[in-house]
Amino acid sequence: MTQAERAAALEDEKKKLLTPYIDAEALKAGKKGFTRMGNLFTKQAKKIAKVHKLEEIYKIHSGDFPYISTPTPLSIAYSSVGHIHPFWRSVKQLPKHLALLEKAGYMELYQAGLAFYEEIAGEVDYMERLAIHVDDEIARFKGTTAQQLMMRASKDQEVSKQKRAAFAHYAASLGSWVPAEVIDGQIWVNGSRLEHPESEMVGVMIGRGDRIHPMEAIIIMNEDGEKIVAVRNYTQWRRSSLIIVDRMSAIPSELVAVYG
Repeated sequence: MTQAERAAALEDEKKKLLTPYIDAEALKAGKKGFTRMGNLFTKQAKKIAKVHKLEEIYKIHSGDFPYISTPTPLSIAYSSVGHIHPFWRSVKQLPKHLALLEKAGYMELYQAGLAFYEEIAGEVDYMERLAIHVDDEIARFKGTTAQQLMMRASKDQEVSKQKRAAFAHYAASLGSWVPAEVIDGQIWVNGSRLEHPESEMVGVMIGRGDRIHPMEAIIIMNEDGEKIVAVRNYTQWRRSSLIIVDRMSAIPSELVAVYG
């Protein structure tokens, strides 16, 4: 197989790994594929770091950062760029380190690190998308839709540790969750009938969000003339995927979006 053929085969494999897995065996293969892609990323990152001579440039001002028990953000940034940990999750953090180097005037390392990152940024993006996809597929094989959404939120590093724990705890309670539906002209949400469907609020997850949004549950007619449950509020969420999780009274307050 020629180099061009190997490159084409790798691209095909990468695309395939981002598609839904049809069964448990495909999921297992997908998890192995994720590990393989991570190893390939590490190998590639090491080569690119050498090309841009990060280790050599690091030595120029390494004396500015003698060892201390509590490193500063700048010393961490200098070390992180100069001594690349060639794993995609580590490389993903480089932009914030590069910003500190630029602000502090360490331009040699900043420019070399920026060139390195720009060359591999596409692969970082791919690995992040693949990690999310594999996690989502694992959740799809393990739990209800609502549980999947809550567990995804519990892994979001942008929210507080306390909030992530709350999402995980709430997810555990949704093992018997069922989608909202209209039964005998009344709205049922997660297996419970709404007492006041025209005014009662329900909790909704939007796309890959990390909050549950209060919205009003209503009954509408779909294109086939069937009565279905819909929601409305005063925020912009058009074309986003929505899941009605539960009645608002059943949702922990710390997980609810606050407006105003």
